[in-house]
Amino acid sequence: MTAPALQVHRSFTLLLFALVTALMLLVPDLAAARNVPVYSNEKVAHTAGQYDALLKQTHDQHTRKYRLFMQRGNGKLYARKYREAINAFGAAYVAGGGTKALLKLAMAHLYAKTKSYGERYSFPERASSAAYLAYKGAQSDTEKAEALKWLGYAFARREWWRDALTTFKLSLQYRFQREVRAKYDEIYKEHGFRVLDYKINSDSTTPRLCINFSEKLRKSEDYSKYVELDGHDKPALSHSNRQLCIENLRHGQRYHARLRAGLPAQIDDALQKTVELSVYVKDRSPSVHLSGNKYVLPRTGQNGIPVTSTNTDKVYIDIYRLNDRALNRAMQDNFLKQLAGYTVEELRDSLGEEVWNGTLAVKQNLNQDVVTAFPVQKAVPHLKPGVYVMVADTKKNEESWKEKATQWFIISDRGLTGLSADDGIHAF
Repeated sequence: MTAPALQVHRSFTLLLFALVTALMLLVPDLAAARNVPVYSNEKVAHTAGQYDALLKQTHDQHTRKYRLFMQRGNGKLYARKYREAINAFGAAYVAGGGTKALLKLAMAHLYAKTKSYGERYSFPERASSAAYLAYKGAQSDTEKAEALKWLGYAFARREWWRDALTTFKLSLQYRFQREVRAKYDEIYKEHGFRVLDYKINSDSTTPRLCINFSEKLRKSEDYSKYVELDGHDKPALSHSNRQLCIENLRHGQRYHARLRAGLPAQIDDALQKTVELSVYVKDRSPSVHLSGNKYVLPRTGQNGIPVTSTNTDKVYIDIYRLNDRALNRAMQDNFLKQLAGYTVEELRDSLGEEVWNGTLAVKQNLNQDVVTAFPVQKAVPHLKPGVYVMVADTKKNEESWKEKATQWFIISDRGLTGLSADDGIHAF
């Protein structure tokens, strides 16, 4: 190339460089254009500030030795002498190493192996502090991506899974790295926003399918647009906390539910994949319950205690009268409460006497509650005044830990009459 041609070539190169530089000044930062949120964490910021102060107390500000400390730290890192690397990179940071030294410091803390319980806690904490300081001081997208990556690894070591997912996600927005994406996917599979399990409440009069999530749901969100039932959109729903329920199902029916990808959590996350659920709502289990209200029954006259049963044609009933020794204990511990089977056994063996046991025939309407009056005084004509307990079950000798349907009632030969007079109320 001749001298004039070389001069023209150099002039063109300089002009091109000037144009590119001008364009770079005019074009905003690419990450800013992508609206990457700024990450902040008050707890980590506090510990990072403490760690920054500790490093500056430990090392002298030998600004001329920055490169020497970095070279020494890299050598120790390569030799897997991580404690010495931590010391070298700490000195490099104080000597003016800035973000580069902090990133290596975070890395060394995470690589360091220890049997000390205290260090197993402090090393990841200091790694997150160093990475957080690096992120706050980062000048380029590359540095921010790297700082957020190591911050994510530190959070994962501390089992701060949600923070790890957040920082890995932000790091990927600045710069894609295959290892970061793989780690993000690995953690998300176990700790991201997802369906945990589901339960069919088939024993209620109106069954429902309730799905439990790993994170809280938004209180004001209309989730019906994300749910499909048997090919139909917007089924009847209710939700609270971490649970979403599909209402108004029917016993003996099969259903196919779809939760669409994009269903949002309260945090900045959503289902990544559509979830398919095939369920069967079985008939209600045989059950019995008593009203539990206290009853005072007079000694004379026909009275019945209501027994509510479901999907059974008979109910096993036992009635006990508490002895005087048991009254004080019952008033303190169990009075008017539902009793467990072992308490009923204790009542039968030592705290009272059994005055009646047998079965009550009831109607059975499939999946419907049936109320039947149990005629106490017809079953036991000569009840003494006192405190009684009636327990009911659909099976005889059910497990001792299981709670029994319980009804407390009192037989009394005294009535109360009240009169309102000019001088007050008189009771007889």
